[in-house]
Amino acid sequence: MIFFKEARKHLSMDVLEKGSLSYVQAIVLMANYLQKRNKPNAAFILVGIGFSMALAIGLHREFGMPSTSPFTMEVRRRVWWTLFIFVSGVQLILGRPAVSLVGVNVRLPANVDDHDLAVDMEELPESQIGPTITSCLIAQVKLAKIANAIQVELLTHHLPTSDKAHDLEQRISSWTNDLPAHFNTDIYLEPRFDIPRRVVLWRSYHLRIVINRPFLFQNITSKSELDTSAGPVASCLEAADTCVTSICGFLESTDNRQRGLTWYATCWLLTASFVQATCYVYEPAHALAETWRCHIQRAVDCLGSLGSSHDMALRARAVLQKILEHGHERSSPGSFNLDPFSLTQMAPGPLRTPWTPSGWGSNQAMYNPFSQSFGGGFRYTQGSLGAEFLDAAGGLMIQNLFSGSGEEGLGLGHGNSWTPG
Repeated sequence: MIFFKEARKHLSMDVLEKGSLSYVQAIVLMANYLQKRNKPNAAFILVGIGFSMALAIGLHREFGMPSTSPFTMEVRRRVWWTLFIFVSGVQLILGRPAVSLVGVNVRLPANVDDHDLAVDMEELPESQIGPTITSCLIAQVKLAKIANAIQVELLTHHLPTSDKAHDLEQRISSWTNDLPAHFNTDIYLEPRFDIPRRVVLWRSYHLRIVINRPFLFQNITSKSELDTSAGPVASCLEAADTCVTSICGFLESTDNRQRGLTWYATCWLLTASFVQATCYVYEPAHALAETWRCHIQRAVDCLGSLGSSHDMALRARAVLQKILEHGHERSSPGSFNLDPFSLTQMAPGPLRTPWTPSGWGSNQAMYNPFSQSFGGGFRYTQGSLGAEFLDAAGGLMIQNLFSGSGEEGLGLGHGNSWTPG
């Protein structure tokens, strides 16, 4: 905390004008701190300053030897690609344009540990096969490039074509298949390697959800029955199931609730469980409804254990618990009124999803999901289940769903040093 106070004090125009590797590192650490304190816009602006400074001092370029020592160049590579993952991650979560890599030629860092590096070394050691401090960084960079492609597609078309969504998901599958053997969670790794490994995998599940969930919302908006046998809706639900199972399984096996870990667990457990909750509320008579209910209950229990680190986890848990309590009252697809002003009444009627303006009836003038934050830009009935669902989901469920809007949604930021963004 003292470090960040001092860093803020010295973030002057002189610092911005000069720039240095140390300044970039300090600014990005400040941005990461703000993300974890639930100040995503401040973090976004600050990480943008760090990114611009990195470009200004040439971190994106590969310098030839001997003008730059192998040690210095390797540190520069680590800082640049860590920053890239931070920027890519926060832009995806906040629904903002993807970061460009045009003109970037710096290589990926080597798969080596810190103790393999020395200031006076003449050349880098050979990359290792097993896990190192940079293993997950390297994997995250490759995944972040796919995330950028997904973000471009969603911001350009809002609803991708089925073929495009399939191609992007295949890229994620290829990335998964190309991971080293030690990314298999059945293989034991000590916590300093295991936790970053799991965070990277959780991110891949999240991306599969993000690319496919527009099809799920389109399905619901058209009041069609959910086809979970094949296609993007099935892929979205499969990824959500995998994500909930993985995160909850890990949390149930450990007492580790350090904020750096629980931030990621909360963020992606919300994404996945709210997809399942949406399906459960929409079609509780579906053959998979009992499976969804079990997953939601498991998420409720795990979110409760995360509440000491994140208030959002407790808010989400309360909303999911209400869905479990009331979901059984529906009987057929499309018969449940999701109007956030009357959802607690459980009245039958046409489907009006809370993530579309039509769900707000005649009150559309008040409806502005892109105002400064969810819960602060409009009014809704106190205690309304739909409103709480919308508020707790925030940008996680609303992101990229408003066709024709050029404005940007707000969501949850996340990141840390070696499992950034």
